[in-house]
Amino acid sequence: MRKLFFILLSMVTLGCFAQKGLSVEPLSLSPGETGQLVINLTQDEDEFCAFQFDLSLPEGVEIVSATDEESNTSNKWTLNTNRIHYTDGANTPHKISSYNKSGAIRFMVFSMSGTKVRFSGTSGAIMYINVKAADDLTLGEQNVTVKNVQLTLTNDLTRTFVQDNFTYTFTGKEKEEDYLLGDVNNDGEVDVFDIMDVQSYIEGNEPEVFIFKAADTDEDEDITIFDLMDIIDIVLNN
Repeated sequence: MRKLFFILLSMVTLGCFAQKGLSVEPLSLSPGETGQLVINLTQDEDEFCAFQFDLSLPEGVEIVSATDEESNTSNKWTLNTNRIHYTDGANTPHKISSYNKSGAIRFMVFSMSGTKVRFSGTSGAIMYINVKAADDLTLGEQNVTVKNVQLTLTNDLTRTFVQDNFTYTFTGKEKEEDYLLGDVNNDGEVDVFDIMDVQSYIEGNEPEVFIFKAADTDEDEDITIFDLMDIIDIVLNN
């Protein structure tokens, strides 16, 4: 009995009992940064051929267009074509339709070919939505709700699988400052003055300008003699 319990616990831990339907991966952005909301689909093999959901966006985040360099096209959202299966006679790819719905955005993903164009695979990304954080983005964690999730069953277009509302996590994080490795005084070059500032910092002093990440050359979150030696090496080797 105890062995069975641990087997079941392991299956849960490994995601064997992952909830069927849609989910949104957690996303972290800093002010002004762009990224993607990744919509995942979990199903039995070839179970769904269409879906809809009402997506709320985190406060301070908006949907934007992004350019695909390979196809030279600009899109706000795309489907993962690796998870779409065409059967004989299918001639219409999936279409993504959207409109505002009670403060959210309703997405409808479907094909006029019906069940002949279906979603394949049991799990993984099905859709990507390009987003950008505002310059005045509020930092911290938000739980954002997705509502009215319905998925059309492949074996019967008159039936849908209705999923409970769920949330995804968005985190506004501090913007990382650009820096030149070794340029601890942030004057645009690495020179003897940076060496002197690092030595002063190690001795317990606080230079007027000191970029910690620029000084932490080995990225161990501590400034030591090894970082000082690295910066000396940078200066000697230009």
